[in-house]
Amino acid sequence: MGDPVNRSVHLRFARFNLIAIGAVALLLSILFTISVAQERQTVQSLSATNLRLNGERLAVELEARTWELAEDFLRDAGLQNLAWSLAGASEPGTVLELRDQLKATVKAHPIVGHVVVLVDGQACFPQLKTPPPRLPIADGANGRSPIEQEFAGLFQEAESEFHQGRHDSAIALYLQSCDLPVSNELKSYALSHLAASYAMAKKPMAADRIYHQLEDRFGGYYDESYQPYALVAALKIDDLSANRLPSNTDHLSALYRDLINGRWQMSAELMEDYKSRIEKRLGAATPSNGETEYLHEFRLARVVENTLPPVDVPADPQRIRTLPIKDGAADAQIYWVLLSATGTRNPVLAFSVNLGWVSGPLLVQCQESLKTGNSSVPPFQVGVSSPLAASDLIVPFRTVFPFLTLRLSKTAAEASKAAVRLDIALVAGSLVMMACLLCLIFILLSRVTRELHVLQLRSDFLSGVSHDLKTPLTLILLYTETLCSDESLSAEDRQKSYQVIAREGRRLNHQITNLLHLSRIQRAAQDYRMSEGSLGPVIDKTAAVCADWLSQHGFSVRMDLARNLPLVRFDPERVSQAVMNVVDNARKYSGASKTVDIRLWSEGSSVILEVQDYGIGIPAGEQQRIFDQFYRAGNAGEQSGSGLGLFLVSDIMRAHGGSIELESEVGQGSRIRLVFPVSGATLEEATHSAGYRVLIEKA
Repeated sequence: MGDPVNRSVHLRFARFNLIAIGAVALLLSILFTISVAQERQTVQSLSATNLRLNGERLAVELEARTWELAEDFLRDAGLQNLAWSLAGASEPGTVLELRDQLKATVKAHPIVGHVVVLVDGQACFPQLKTPPPRLPIADGANGRSPIEQEFAGLFQEAESEFHQGRHDSAIALYLQSCDLPVSNELKSYALSHLAASYAMAKKPMAADRIYHQLEDRFGGYYDESYQPYALVAALKIDDLSANRLPSNTDHLSALYRDLINGRWQMSAELMEDYKSRIEKRLGAATPSNGETEYLHEFRLARVVENTLPPVDVPADPQRIRTLPIKDGAADAQIYWVLLSATGTRNPVLAFSVNLGWVSGPLLVQCQESLKTGNSSVPPFQVGVSSPLAASDLIVPFRTVFPFLTLRLSKTAAEASKAAVRLDIALVAGSLVMMACLLCLIFILLSRVTRELHVLQLRSDFLSGVSHDLKTPLTLILLYTETLCSDESLSAEDRQKSYQVIAREGRRLNHQITNLLHLSRIQRAAQDYRMSEGSLGPVIDKTAAVCADWLSQHGFSVRMDLARNLPLVRFDPERVSQAVMNVVDNARKYSGASKTVDIRLWSEGSSVILEVQDYGIGIPAGEQQRIFDQFYRAGNAGEQSGSGLGLFLVSDIMRAHGGSIELESEVGQGSRIRLVFPVSGATLEEATHSAGYRVLIEKA
């Protein structure tokens, strides 16, 4: 009988051991799964923040490099002399020669798209208007050779005969002038008048022959109205033809392509006239080439002429200035400089940025320059600014290219996080195959590994934030130097400079305060100096500062702060920091409403501060996570941020024994409440149990 009893006892013992081991393994698995999920969320939040910071660093570097290259081009002494020459040139041959020199100069500066030279606000290169006609033989006889004097005499006599209707006599005189050994310019001038005389004398075949000769031999020369003989003769030949032959159509099509591709040096006025006349003749047979670079030059010149502000003589006339131009498909970033601040002509040299080169080679150069060690910048691409796609990370430019953004596709963003996700998946899979006795060791090792990885991400995050801190510091230095160096600033400009310095100083101080708070939390060295009193004065003062700050951003702030509130134990500095973080969060995500409400009242045993905006709201599935460290909502859009503001607010409220509440609806806005308990034992118990060092000070 003893054996069955012993077997029953052993069986019950074995079952108990199996159940105990299974329960321990299940508990460890649950704890590890929760740990992995939390770490994954932290890693994903940090990775997303680092991606945005990398994009912002790349945008700043691209803007700085663009400005450097633009300044190198506009400061080129040879280019400025060439611009002076272009400003005074009108002869087609001279302009063509200067234009070739300009192309050679631009070739060494790939940042340059098209160059425009203006005088007194009018574009003179490329020429928009046709200069007054010039007469090759209108000058007096002084300085001419005997042959040229003979040519001028014959030509003037022929002109007289032509105007008196004696066309045959005029033809004979024109023929004599054509036979003289004069320059091609004078000879082509005589041939064009000879052809016109034949046409008036009702001799179309002779006129056709002379026009063909004029086009074939002198097509690159220009008449007194700056019209190329190739086009003048071709249209006259077409007019003289009884029937339009296919060869005529092909020839006009070829001339049309030459015209819109800039074969001849012409004004926009003449070019558009000939373009319209040839299109009318060709009809449906007109070649479809779209807008060529030559046509785009004229279009840009018109836009620059109409957009650049009136030229004045600033305190620093040689200062490089820039201006974005919104012109639909022809958006451009213009850099320009005043060539001279003396005299009455005030010439301006301007150029458009070659956006194709900026988004290609220059972007690659900037990405290479930002590499540090084994880390590289994610493969951002430059794209046209458009409504935010849910799958893309968008980083706007701050000072130039308002019509462009840096974009990182969802695929590229996911690829940069692939190593982290793979590591998590491998560890989770290994847990299933490991024995229960090794499970605890594995959890400890994996957590250490993940903590090291998180620390590395936090280090990268702080490195990126340091670049973000440079922006307000740079603005403060810039406006301070301007105030120190330029005594001619008006009172209004000085006031604006002071406002910018104050605003950016507050912004810098706010960012540093948040970072110091985060550092103390991580070192468990956060001290709170509590004193008993009313929240009203502190909230009133902080809200007034926030209202002034928000008003500079175009916001309307409505405040309703109750008086005679119950006493609360609180740290004034930390409460002020929490209020500013909540208000700043409302500013960032207020959308187009530009309205923020701040209310303070007491209810039961609590004092409640509420900040409400009417902006984009927070999706329901993310409302519990926005108080996590480094987490940013998925619909945050292009707003910059580190995901620390509400996390720090939550930490401050825990230290005060209070709570933070959120009500939000997408598209309707968000309402955040900070609930402070009235004075009592609850505050001391809550703060000590949370591990904070609280120093109670008497008011």
